[in-house]
Amino acid sequence: MTPRLFRGLARDRRGNVLLLFAIALVPMLLAIGMAVDYARAARLRTKLNAVADSAALSAVTQTVMDQSPGNAQTIALAMFDQQASPLAGLIPTRTRRTIAVADNSMTTGTSSTTRTAQVRYSADVVNMFAGILGQSITTISGVAQATAAAAADTDFYMMLDSSPSMDLPATTAGIAKMKSLTPMQGDGRGCAFACHQSDRKDARIVDNPINPATGQRMDNYELARANDVVLRTDLVTLAVRNLTQTAKSAAAANRAIYRMALATFNVDYRDIVAKPTDLDTVSTRVTESAVPIVCKHKQHICKVDNDRMTNFDAAFSGASTNLPTQGGGGTGQSGDTPEAILFIVTDGMRNDSSQRGPIDTDACDAIKRRKIRIAILYTRYIPESVDDDWSIQNIQKRYLLPTDLISPALATCASPGLFNMVTSDGDISAAMELLFKRAISSARLTQ
Repeated sequence: MTPRLFRGLARDRRGNVLLLFAIALVPMLLAIGMAVDYARAARLRTKLNAVADSAALSAVTQTVMDQSPGNAQTIALAMFDQQASPLAGLIPTRTRRTIAVADNSMTTGTSSTTRTAQVRYSADVVNMFAGILGQSITTISGVAQATAAAAADTDFYMMLDSSPSMDLPATTAGIAKMKSLTPMQGDGRGCAFACHQSDRKDARIVDNPINPATGQRMDNYELARANDVVLRTDLVTLAVRNLTQTAKSAAAANRAIYRMALATFNVDYRDIVAKPTDLDTVSTRVTESAVPIVCKHKQHICKVDNDRMTNFDAAFSGASTNLPTQGGGGTGQSGDTPEAILFIVTDGMRNDSSQRGPIDTDACDAIKRRKIRIAILYTRYIPESVDDDWSIQNIQKRYLLPTDLISPALATCASPGLFNMVTSDGDISAAMELLFKRAISSARLTQ
């Protein structure tokens, strides 16, 4: 090869990019493969963390709290192995786990105990790409810890809103049906509520159908009943009845005592079962919590009340009389008293002392300072149910749309974790049961 030809070949850059790419391709593929291995190991670690959480919690459930720490450890180990074994990518023989369960008696001479369960694990994950470089496995590890106290005896003070707006239909279809059945009420629009006017001489119901049994025009409540419209108050009554059964089952499982008192509030506060008693009594008497008949606008039981149909001032004042001076620990010891929870079911729209709008949380704070928790189920005040001009301007636009002022105040009134909301077409029984389970739950993850 002549020197001139050699120099020409040296200056020729054609094909260099391909050559450089070929040289770089191998480390690039290795880097991508290692990233895939890392992501795979990270996903398995997340799954094993969830398994460890479940195992730790299984050792501190109320049913297992009655067993020895050794039995609880066995249960937690079985839970971990059962959930970890199907995870693809782990080397089963190199998955290590240790579980420690310890009880700490809060008091002497009672079964009041705090239990802590800690789960530690490490596991080897098979690498698919990094093994080429001699790193055939990646080791992952984690720790979970849960603690719980023995279930406390608890008194629930049920306080149900029985204002006329709780006679709102329970479904959107029911709301539409009531509006179609009452096309000429008020300013010519239909009325979604079943019990806001009951005076048969009221101009707002002159076009309602005649009741064959009485020969008089039906009021809105009769109209709803005649057309099988399910009302919120119906579902609240059913929910409380269902809750008493849930509470009985939970009491047996947790070896705790759960009792209930029952009251309603509208223009005033009314006791049905003043002091906490057995659950069957409340289940039987909850039918007495129905919304009372309203004679006509601004008249409750045929007495002028200035439209104070949701009187939270009276409600909290009446409840405070029945609530204990201070909530107890629920340990069952001599001298101790049950935990106390004020359980409120309401649409949240305050209408007392000539005030409307969100609830005043000062009364809530005063009760919580007495070591009494507050649980609130908000049966949401539906903006779509309001369609007359006065209500649109004074209710809907002021408190519901575009900014909801009702639910934030109720959430603030409730104790941490004890606020829940259900809207039209929602399951009130399920929402109430969820709140109850939160209230009696004592197990929690601490690590």
